[in-house]
Amino acid sequence: MTALIRCRNATIEFGRRKNRLAALRSINLELVDGDRLGIIGPNGAGKSTLLQVLSGRLRPTQGAVEVQVAPVEAIFSVAGVFNMHATAKENIILRSVYAGHSLGDVYRRMPDIIKASGLEIDDRTPLRQFSSGMVLRLAFATVTAFESPVVLLDEWIGVADKNFAAQAQKRLARKLASTPVVVIASHNENIIRNWCNRAIVLRAGAIVFEGSVGDAIAFNDHIGRVSPKAEG
Repeated sequence: MTALIRCRNATIEFGRRKNRLAALRSINLELVDGDRLGIIGPNGAGKSTLLQVLSGRLRPTQGAVEVQVAPVEAIFSVAGVFNMHATAKENIILRSVYAGHSLGDVYRRMPDIIKASGLEIDDRTPLRQFSSGMVLRLAFATVTAFESPVVLLDEWIGVADKNFAAQAQKRLARKLASTPVVVIASHNENIIRNWCNRAIVLRAGAIVFEGSVGDAIAFNDHIGRVSPKAEG
């Protein structure tokens, strides 16, 4: 089966020559249609950095990442690219085009996004006049509106608004179920168990285990007990 994304000895290093810090070390990974990959590891293990590399936002300093599909949708911060001085509709366009979707597709999906947000939206009100809960609703409706061949998720996204939460989670679930490749980095073992069909464990920027979700979680728990300093 053809790999949609392939990492070949991908390494990310930061700093000057004498004080180089390896954030990722010789990552070899293939993602094919049907993969639901969980990324497990403590803070600082390299989970978010690996997602950045898979998304194309970070280029390896050594090795290579081959991406055969587009767009690769990275959901790292739901409202992270919103402009509080722009209107809601302008932000829908901004966030969606930034994620790699065509302008035509954005306009076609606009009514669905507005409906899913449950907000009354006009063409004049800047986002700074929305409450934080309203902004999150709009962001959630936007990031779950489009189909993508690959979705990268840095922690599971949710909303605090109880009236919107159930609808939002169903919408996210539908999106992920229809996506050929999903990669989720999370500290929540239940999320990994429920959504992933294989997993890797990262430590100090390197893959130290790759296999089934259950075995990966057990391995991660074991080395966390054996080497508690790695968790800090």
